[in-house]
Amino acid sequence: MARVPIKSRITTVSTQLPLVPLPNLNMTLSILPVVVIMLWLATFDSVYGQTYFRMPYNTDKWPAITKRLSELDYQIKTGRSPTYEVNYAIKMFDPATADYNYDSLYRVESDPEWKRRMEVVLPKMAAIALRLPQLLPNPGVRVLRRGENGVIRLNQVQVLSLLANSFFCTFPAKEEGFPRNKFCTLFEGAGGSEASKAEKLKAFLHYFERMLERFPPGSKGTGTLITYERRSLSPGEVPNWTNSGKTLTSVWVEEYGHIEDEKGFQHLQADFANKMLGGGILGNGATQEEIRFAVNPELLITSLLFEQLDNNEAAIVTGVEQFSTTSGYASNLRFTGDFRDTTPLDAEGRRDTSVFAFDALKFEDGKEYEQFWEWQVDRELKKAYAAFSKKGRTEDWKPIATGNWGSGVFNGDQELKFLIQWMAASQSERNMKYFTVGRPGLKDAIVQLLNRFKQAAPPVTVGRLYQAIALYRRKVVDKHNQNNISIFKFIQNDSEAKALLRLP
Repeated sequence: MARVPIKSRITTVSTQLPLVPLPNLNMTLSILPVVVIMLWLATFDSVYGQTYFRMPYNTDKWPAITKRLSELDYQIKTGRSPTYEVNYAIKMFDPATADYNYDSLYRVESDPEWKRRMEVVLPKMAAIALRLPQLLPNPGVRVLRRGENGVIRLNQVQVLSLLANSFFCTFPAKEEGFPRNKFCTLFEGAGGSEASKAEKLKAFLHYFERMLERFPPGSKGTGTLITYERRSLSPGEVPNWTNSGKTLTSVWVEEYGHIEDEKGFQHLQADFANKMLGGGILGNGATQEEIRFAVNPELLITSLLFEQLDNNEAAIVTGVEQFSTTSGYASNLRFTGDFRDTTPLDAEGRRDTSVFAFDALKFEDGKEYEQFWEWQVDRELKKAYAAFSKKGRTEDWKPIATGNWGSGVFNGDQELKFLIQWMAASQSERNMKYFTVGRPGLKDAIVQLLNRFKQAAPPVTVGRLYQAIALYRRKVVDKHNQNNISIFKFIQNDSEAKALLRLP
């Protein structure tokens, strides 16, 4: 993130700025004030640049942004194309976007009904975007960097204004290591991606419609609270998997349904994330994470405020509302309409919906066997445990709703990934509901394994299952035989594995 210009710093200083101690200088009185001020500004510049997201109203482009977005309503009412006006406005204050073609947004506008809806909602979006200085005054909102544990609390209207600014691409250039934060890349159509991009845009526009009906620009409402948490495990918090005595918890398996259907107090919901949170939501992506961000747009704030996740980190977002429904996947994704989220509020005033984002490793074609290596298994366990663990919240007993994490193009072994998530959930003392959608036969294989494990005496522990995976690695993977015997079959039939797990 670029640093705040000195002019902006001096004119926008408020009592909310981070406290920076003044140095104890033994100097003559005549030069002391000047030196102190210079040192304070230098220190503040460093603190601000590292700690806070740079707001567009702290840039020299804000007057141009204000002018163009204020004119949007008039220009659209004169009969101009809504997409053309968005494109023209953005190019005026961000010339770097001049080469974007906006074909995906034009595709949405080509439907007369959506054109009418855009003519109504876009001026309201511009108005709420321009309220950002009032809704989030300096110093604005913190960023959560790699290695940092922290929670950001925002209300729905603050999130609405941030996302409207993201839509109009008003934010300064993103810092390296942070996800995309501008919609320009979603507006552009290229390589046949216009269809799925247009469907994501419909979901976002519908979100803006709903929120701006509920909270028109200038209203005093704030909406409900949303918390954005970054979890980073210290070395001392990573379990000793080999010696873990935690008993495996209960698992329910569903062949149909969706993770996001497990709302309310029932489950924590998995987001199979990219280490750059949001993945391709503002690009060509239309898989599990991107679809979840489209129907729950308030998740997109993580793309603004979270530096990429490290191997020991996860993100947990609580309080997001679902606004839309979709069907299909990837190029077949379709926006299907409105969704009314009736999830009750928790004790903190948040919707009782928690989404945890954790990214899996990707394995090259032909090298899928590498995922059974010890350090790879340990990495995935650590990642899942960062997402599932209670982090001192002993009252947090919610089970996990998850599924085929790291499969598909990531080439994750479905059976191994199930075991890893089960172990991490068990270490966290959480039960798990597992969705096998799109994986024929996987439900039956898991149910067979669960029934077999119920026969173990004493019950199977996390530590013994971890040792069984290591045994499979030595006896099967290291001998390049994993294509002939899966890990499920091995641990149920190999005599050494059965003895280790106490299976009859």
